[in-house]
Amino acid sequence: MTKYFRIESQITPELYENFKITMSNINEDIVVLLKSPGGTPHIAEYMYNDLKNFEYNTTVYAYDYIDSAAVILFLGFKNRYATENTTYLIHPTATERSNLPQYSNAYDLERAISVLKQTDEMVLNLINSEMTLIDDKEISKDFLFKLMILSRRFSAETAKEYGLVHSIENIPQITEIIDLT
Repeated sequence: MTKYFRIESQITPELYENFKITMSNINEDIVVLLKSPGGTPHIAEYMYNDLKNFEYNTTVYAYDYIDSAAVILFLGFKNRYATENTTYLIHPTATERSNLPQYSNAYDLERAISVLKQTDEMVLNLINSEMTLIDDKEISKDFLFKLMILSRRFSAETAKEYGLVHSIENIPQITEIIDLT
């Protein structure tokens, strides 16, 4: 048996709570249809770890766009597929001004920059750990960092070349799906 789910939202603490509760009650393979504008990187990392530790088979079908923190979630699955028109976006971590004190001093700004850089490093390490070789050449963290700084979308075909996507396939016909968003 296989359970089918859909996630079409930002990666948020609320999504994670729903995800954890749902996953704790599943004793079979799962397939997730995923489209997301991203969200909180550390929440995506928690979901990634939960998927990696899930005892049953996990499969994801990405469609439309997988942006930012959603790339981390996507990489947590054992089997990673994308539709032909799916795009991916990796970019430097950002924060809202509301996360800073109204009147910020140099120390506040340095601390915020340090947190952003640590998050970028976590993202780069995680993505790098999931990438395979391109033409027998290892993909370096420097290459990934350049991709991140460019903040450009790349195609499913490019994601496959980078080893992020295992195969480009159409989403199978599904009769019953649970929406996690």
